[in-house]
Amino acid sequence: MSRRLINSTSKNSSRGKKGILFGIPIFLLLCGIALITFAGWNLIKQTYFVSKVIVNKPSTNTPIKKITINNKKVEYPRNGDQLGTLIIPSISLNYPIIEGDDQENLAKGVGHDSSTPIPGQVGNIVLDAHRDTMFRNLGDLKIGDNITIETKYGKYTYKVYKTRIVTPDDTTAIIKSDKQMLTLYTCYPFNYIGHAPKRYIVMTEFVSSTDTNKIN
Repeated sequence: MSRRLINSTSKNSSRGKKGILFGIPIFLLLCGIALITFAGWNLIKQTYFVSKVIVNKPSTNTPIKKITINNKKVEYPRNGDQLGTLIIPSISLNYPIIEGDDQENLAKGVGHDSSTPIPGQVGNIVLDAHRDTMFRNLGDLKIGDNITIETKYGKYTYKVYKTRIVTPDDTTAIIKSDKQMLTLYTCYPFNYIGHAPKRYIVMTEFVSSTDTNKIN
């Protein structure tokens, strides 16, 4: 083999190696962009599925109304209003509760399912939030842990008595009740990348309430 041919082969091999080395960072960059795009799209879908846990939502364009709680006239919250504050000491959680659980409201805090009661009313209150933001530590809750909702008209305490992992179409997860109770709802598994296939439910029973004019 001639020296010229050897040199040509060597140069071609060197160019091939440089091409491979140059292509690796581009390939990794494209993979990163694809992963971020995929995760973002699935977060949007996750918000949609969480906000549709109860299929029949009432219209948010209802006129302002007042109801009686603790012998007080209380203005019923409108979509986007802050209903109160959710406090769970055992997992260091303290977030505002926003009336309505659409994508915009879930970006502000924990969403209240508008088709369920508000604190002080009889029935099952349903709150939901993203598993990777407000409810990222929800799986650390233990049976017997206390959960508090503070509002302008009262402070309500509940105790965890059960947790469940269900499929998204399991409507038994959100039960009806003739007693005061609270249910927390989010997607599951908590560390899943992409659209989580299941739902995590925390069920609580009412413990006590404190009447107050205003709690900051």
